[in-house]
Amino acid sequence: MQEKTNNDEIDLFEFFKLIKKGFNKLGLLILKLFVFVKRNAILFIALIVVGGGLGYYLDSLKQTVFKSSITVKTNYGSKNFLYESIEEINWDIENDFKTASKKLNIPEDEVRQLKINIKPISNINSLTEEQNEYLELLSERKLFDEEEINMTIITNTDFHKLIFISNHKIDFNKLYENIRENYLKNKSFQRIHEINITNLKKTINLYENNITQINEIIKNYNKKLISNENNQSTFYNSENTLNIKGLIEEKKALNSGISELNIRINKEKDFIYPLSNAKTSQIDKSPTDHKKILLPLLLIVLFFGVKLLIFINKKANQLQANSDD
Repeated sequence: MQEKTNNDEIDLFEFFKLIKKGFNKLGLLILKLFVFVKRNAILFIALIVVGGGLGYYLDSLKQTVFKSSITVKTNYGSKNFLYESIEEINWDIENDFKTASKKLNIPEDEVRQLKINIKPISNINSLTEEQNEYLELLSERKLFDEEEINMTIITNTDFHKLIFISNHKIDFNKLYENIRENYLKNKSFQRIHEINITNLKKTINLYENNITQINEIIKNYNKKLISNENNQSTFYNSENTLNIKGLIEEKKALNSGISELNIRINKEKDFIYPLSNAKTSQIDKSPTDHKKILLPLLLIVLFFGVKLLIFINKKANQLQANSDD
């Protein structure tokens, strides 16, 4: 038992001895590193100054990127036409920028740096049972067709987001108006829209006529009641009673319907229309964009790498010389 205790004490002593030796080596390594940095301090300062200056210059050359988005609503099944129109715009920007510049009313140099994307705004819970089964089938058989999946989502929503990215600060609201005037024109959808607006206005007129009739009925009923009171008539007939409360509720419902229809008419300026104005923001730079910080670090790492290669090469030559002897 005593021998086991002594062995434990020896093992513990050796353990602390190893720790002390490790700390000594670490301290020696730090000291050597400090001496190395001190010896090459002027070179390090030069690398930091040169790298920082070059990085600052390159950062200043990078243009600011602006991003904006507009949410639009499509009516009468015009969503496919919207996506085809955006494809047409992007084709003009890439292949016929002069036409794009004219239609979008933007200088040619700005058109070349303009990107327009579109994506549907959809709630997956609103997919029909048949659409869900179709997507599950694609998932199970690993038959993902990106175009088919996108079309399933697109056809499930009337709300879509237009995303604009440009290196120039553009009035994106005016840009959308130019897109609407020159790319989103369609006689068939326009005719459907006009018919729909006409029908909405006819419905409003019908509601207003109904309200007028209700007012006349209530007015005549009140006159009849006043006339009976003046004649001091005590005659009562259930057929002569009128559901005033029901008529008033009906009038309220008609007024509410008129308000809703007017809101729809004011909103639906077109078969494709924006729900709000564009809001522009500046895209934040990624860490790799800050070259005034990265370049000095890169130069210092490169310097250490060169020194390490020289050291390894020196040791290799020494080893080779020893082996030759």
